[in-house]
Amino acid sequence: MHGTIAALKLKLLGPVEYEVRFAAPLNGSQNAFQSESIFTAKNPFPSGGNLTRTGPDWLRYHADQPEEFNPRLLFSLLSQNIPVVSLHEVPRSLEAIYLQAVNSIGDEVLNVC
Repeated sequence: MHGTIAALKLKLLGPVEYEVRFAAPLNGSQNAFQSESIFTAKNPFPSGGNLTRTGPDWLRYHADQPEEFNPRLLFSLLSQNIPVVSLHEVPRSLEAIYLQAVNSIGDEVLNVC
């Protein structure tokens, strides 16, 4: 097995996931995104991203080009007066890479260049 850490993360853990945290739960509901979605037909989740998980005061997503997508997402949220506290990449540890690599031994030969 060889390659850069970034290439190994992508190969073993999949695409980078990002998280947006809000100042308070949206709509005061534990299922704010399911009951009264902030993303509607009139104001859809911006293109280039894929919403993966949500919670009362956070959301997670993948983005093809985060340097272009993240500002569009922030603009969409802020234009709806949603108080954003942070936007960051979800940490993925070397331990997670190691465990996934060990679990995949025998399944396939990992050759990441």
